[in-house]
Amino acid sequence: MKPPPPHPCKICQATITTRAEVCPRCRRHITNVEYTAHLLALLAAWDPVAKGSRCFYTGVLLEENDKSDPWYLAFDHRIPGKKGDLVVCARWVNSMKTALSDDEFRAVIIELDRSRKAKEPFNMAVAEFKYWKGPADHKPKKLPSLASPGCPKSENASSATAGPCRIPSSARNAER
Repeated sequence: MKPPPPHPCKICQATITTRAEVCPRCRRHITNVEYTAHLLALLAAWDPVAKGSRCFYTGVLLEENDKSDPWYLAFDHRIPGKKGDLVVCARWVNSMKTALSDDEFRAVIIELDRSRKAKEPFNMAVAEFKYWKGPADHKPKKLPSLASPGCPKSENASSATAGPCRIPSSARNAER
C-alpha cells in the first residue's frame, strides 16, 4: 500500500506523513471520548504566530509538556457536565471553575476582584452555583480525643490542652 502524501495537521498545520488528521503533538491532547469537541477546542485555541494553544479564559500561551505545571493545557466544559461544549484552558483555571458555567465563572472572578478592591464582602448573588454538586450529607470527620494518657477525657478541647494535659505530638501529626 502506498503511503499517503504529506498533508497538514488540522490544528497546528505541521506536516503529517500518515493517514492521521492531526500530528502526534496535537493528538496527545485529544481523547477518543468527545474526539470532535477536543479537536474543535484545540483548533479554536491554536495561535499560529506563537505556535501553541492559548487559554480561553486568560489568553496565556499554555504549557504542553509538563503536566505538573498549573499552566498545562486542559479542557473545560463551558457548562459543567454538558458534552461537546469544550474550550482549552490552563489546568489551574479548570480546577477553579469546576462547578461553574462560563458566565458564572466570569461573574465570580469579577466579584472577587471588586470585593477585594472595595474591602467589602463578596456578593453571593452573582452566581447561583446551579451546577454545584457538594456532598449531600456532609458530616464532619470525628477527631481523635485531645486528652493525653492519664488526663481526664474532656469534650472541651481547651480544657484538654490546658495545664499539664497536652496533646501528644503523635496525635497532632496524625491529621497532617
